[in-house]
Amino acid sequence: MTGDPVDARPVYQGIRTGGRSARVRNAVLAATVEELRTSGYADLSIPRIAKAADVAVTTIYRRWPHKSQLLAEVVSTVVAAAVVEPDLGSIEEDLMELARGVTAALTEPTVLMLLRSVLSLTNDEFHDLTTRHWRERHAVAERIVQRAVQRGDIPTQPEPRRVVELVTSGIWLRAFVTHDALDEGALKGLVEDALIIARHRPVA
Repeated sequence: MTGDPVDARPVYQGIRTGGRSARVRNAVLAATVEELRTSGYADLSIPRIAKAADVAVTTIYRRWPHKSQLLAEVVSTVVAAAVVEPDLGSIEEDLMELARGVTAALTEPTVLMLLRSVLSLTNDEFHDLTTRHWRERHAVAERIVQRAVQRGDIPTQPEPRRVVELVTSGIWLRAFVTHDALDEGALKGLVEDALIIARHRPVA
């Protein structure tokens, strides 16, 4: 990928801690990330995760009966931390910031490792994980577009998924298929295309 690079930003900085319950959850998720990094999904060991997190194996199974559910929790947590929901005062700025976050995430080693782990899932596990992931991402898209309508940035309510997918799908295509530039100019072009839909061709 060539051109002026998107501003570098930290993406994966570990799993944050909170209260006791949160600390247990986050310790397990952080240990899972390390286990995936060293062993991969196929050889992922719940006992090793429990030992690294200093919790009982039963604690993990009580909350995540299947390792695919644990992977889904890790993916959801890391992606939410890596791609923060923007609220910068205009839909142009929000979509640009979202595009920068997605671009940074898709070049970050931990996120790429998790994507490789997802590809190891069975069809049913993959469907369950991606359904959860996109439900959460679509909720973000809906809030971005709803705020834009309330501010008067766009004249009427388009389909939120369509607006945001025009940006993010272009990033995924460039990152993993065409390997075209993912610089600020490329991201701006994707955002401009999405805004044509948002402003001039709203979906009923």
